[in-house]
Amino acid sequence: MEICALLPLDDKGFDANILTDFRQRLVEHAAQDRLLEPILRVCRQHGWLKAGGKQRTASTWVIANARGLSSLESVGESLRAALNEQAPQSVQACPSLARLQQIWNQHFEQVAGLIRWRDGPCVESAERVISPDETDARASRKRETEWVGYKVHLTETCGEEEAVHLIVQAEITAATRQDVEETMPLLGDLQARDLVPEVRLVDSGYVSGEVLASHAQLSIELMGPLKQEGGWQHETGYGLSAFQVDWDKQQMRCPQGYLSQNWCPGRHNRGEEVIRVSFSAVTCHACPVKELCTKRNKLLLPFSSATPCGLELKAVFRRDS
Repeated sequence: MEICALLPLDDKGFDANILTDFRQRLVEHAAQDRLLEPILRVCRQHGWLKAGGKQRTASTWVIANARGLSSLESVGESLRAALNEQAPQSVQACPSLARLQQIWNQHFEQVAGLIRWRDGPCVESAERVISPDETDARASRKRETEWVGYKVHLTETCGEEEAVHLIVQAEITAATRQDVEETMPLLGDLQARDLVPEVRLVDSGYVSGEVLASHAQLSIELMGPLKQEGGWQHETGYGLSAFQVDWDKQQMRCPQGYLSQNWCPGRHNRGEEVIRVSFSAVTCHACPVKELCTKRNKLLLPFSSATPCGLELKAVFRRDS
C-alpha cells in the first residue's frame, strides 16, 4: 500500500481497484482509524494538534455504489442475488434468503388470501432496503439534496491562529440518522481521544435544548444557529417567538394576553425533551385573531425545554395546526 500511495493515479502500474479493496478490508476489520490516528499522532508531536481550541463539525452525503430501484426492480434484483449466491448445506442458512424475505415484505401484502403489490414500501426510510447489493444504503434527503447511500460527519480544527486545519474525526452513519442524534456520540469519541474542544461550531441540525445543556455542563461552548421557526403562523406574526414563556410558573402568554391552560413535559418521537402547552378551546374559539394563530378550536404548542443553564430556546418543532 505504501508503494501504491507514491504512484500517480495514471501510472501504468497502478490499479485503482487496489484502493477499493484496501478500503473494504479496513471496513471489514473496523480498522478505519489505523490511517487517521498515526497522522494525528505526528501532528501532536509537532504541536499542531492539542485539546481545546475551536473545532467545526458538519455532515455531507456519501453516494452508495447502487442506484435507486423501482419496486419491481428491487424485487427482481433481490431474487437474482439469492439465486446467484452459492447455497449452503441448509437453504434456511442462506444469507440472501432473509434479505429476500425482507425486501418482498416491503413491496407485497396479503389481503383475503391473495398476494398483491403494496401502494408503497411498508417500512420507514430508516429500515427500507434500497438495493440487495448494498443493504446498508438508505434513501435520504437534506434540504434540496436527495441521495441513496450514507452520511459522513467530519470534524476539523479551525482556530484562527492555527497554521493548518486538521481533520480529527470522520464518522459514517446511516443516511437517515438526524445530525442531532450524532452530536453527543461525536463528542464522546473526541473525549475518548483527548481532543475535546473549548468551542464547537456546528450547523443547526446538530443543535437542540438537551445538547446545549449537556455542553454547558461540560464547559464546552456549542455555537450553531437554532432552527428557524416553521409553519404558516410565522408569516402572520403569531409564530412561537410572539409568545411569552414564564418558566417559573410553567405558563405561556399568547400575543392577545391569554394564559395557557396546560403545561405537559414529554418527549418528541426522536427522543428530544419537549414541553407541550395548550390553550383553552373556549378562549381560542372566541379570539378575534384566531385565524392568524390556529386552524383548530384550541392551540397546542410543542417547543424545546428550557435548559438547566437558563437558556431560552426557540421552537424546533412544527406547531400542530
